[in-house]
Amino acid sequence: FGRYNEVSRHFYRLLVAASDDMQPVSCDEAYVLMVGNLDVVAAAEQLRATIRSELGITASVGIAGNQLLARLATKRAKPDGVFHLEDAHVEEYLKDLPVTDLPGVGRSLAAGLANLAITTCGQLAECPVVRLQEAFGAILGKTLADRARGLDSRPFVSAAAVPRLPRQVGTEVTWGVRLKDADDGRRFVKGLVEEVAGRLANLGTSV
Repeated sequence: FGRYNEVSRHFYRLLVAASDDMQPVSCDEAYVLMVGNLDVVAAAEQLRATIRSELGITASVGIAGNQLLARLATKRAKPDGVFHLEDAHVEEYLKDLPVTDLPGVGRSLAAGLANLAITTCGQLAECPVVRLQEAFGAILGKTLADRARGLDSRPFVSAAAVPRLPRQVGTEVTWGVRLKDADDGRRFVKGLVEEVAGRLANLGTSV
């Protein structure tokens, strides 16, 4: 895990140096905001070359107008490439894309869509929103309809706007503990749990 952490930190330093802003997703994935009049494909290739040179690993980059489309474009770019999904080609690209390529569409949801004779994003986009909401609920039905059209209203959350919280919170007692019986042990553990809960509450974190 130490090596993963080291590479991940270096990876994010490279993103910060190359982009206007970014939103972390995982130890090796992020949304990068690129603005201004620049060749985004050339910028992506330069970033990939830097990552390969400094970290010795490959990187795939999907370029698009929102987070959903960027994620789909990245899937197309893998295992080691760049794919630019331009706005003018979104409808055409999504038309024959399997619904299982959409985030959140797993085996169960895909089976439910198949019962409606829907297996592609094009078919999903043509299905009335009301019908989807009747089958899957108001929120999920609307979300599916939007994703089939390449729509994503989620805001970009800058890494700079995310407060840095401790990676773990705990408490311990290492000296002078004397437990008489099981009830005593349960009371002791309960006290530790309440202490950790209080520390989390002070950080504004729910338990």
